[in-house]
Amino acid sequence: MALISIIGLPRSGTTLLGRVLSSASDVEYFEEPNPMWRYRNWQRLGHEQFLREHATPQVRQHIRNYLVPARPRARHIVEKTPSNCLRVGFVEAVVPEARLIFITRNPEDVRRSMLRKWRSGSDSNAARLGDEGPFRELRGKLAKFRFVHRREMPRYIGAEIGARWKAARHGHSDFWGPQFEGWQAYKGKDPQEVVDASCARMEQTLAEGIAACTNRHVVLSYEDLVAQPRQVLAEAMERLDCTDLDLSQGLRFFEKGK
Repeated sequence: MALISIIGLPRSGTTLLGRVLSSASDVEYFEEPNPMWRYRNWQRLGHEQFLREHATPQVRQHIRNYLVPARPRARHIVEKTPSNCLRVGFVEAVVPEARLIFITRNPEDVRRSMLRKWRSGSDSNAARLGDEGPFRELRGKLAKFRFVHRREMPRYIGAEIGARWKAARHGHSDFWGPQFEGWQAYKGKDPQEVVDASCARMEQTLAEGIAACTNRHVVLSYEDLVAQPRQVLAEAMERLDCTDLDLSQGLRFFEKGK
């Protein structure tokens, strides 16, 4: 059984790649189980830029209880959490056996997409992925709550209520994206300034994480993936020793975008 973790900035193609890999019948897929990765450390530190030393035995066991026991017929486990771009070393410490897929995208395209998503909630990938149904955003948030530990539930509920109240007053929340160390200083500032600062921090930490990564891994370009999906995915699966994954159904997502 192989555990594959997809890591990249928000709006860099992690969802598309996750859906493609999870299209295989023998895959157990976890889409953005961020509360699971945040366990204990988020409340204690006030951000989610964790280090290797934050992977305490209790934290490791909690996360692995979700990821490792997958359903009996699953030959592969796939999970994707964009916030993990801030904590690659932490992920390696929690699941040292995981194969990591890093996905990168043109920085300016990421910034524009983040800004558009934050301000208007529009998502051009929804049509490609078949997620255009009503209450798509709400359904996604509710799905994540199953990864929240009961002791941390009050804080998550409070944060969600606060974000919705501020969005109702100002048209958007006062912060959007992974909470890097020091993110509080950007709350309520101009969205463009926030996105620029957030992307700069995420790009730096992701590059450092890739350079120091000791797990079996591969780095994909979003642009290459969209242009040559069959070739890029075939080469990636070979490098990860996951050539038994049947991705024929998942490739239809690329056809929808043409």
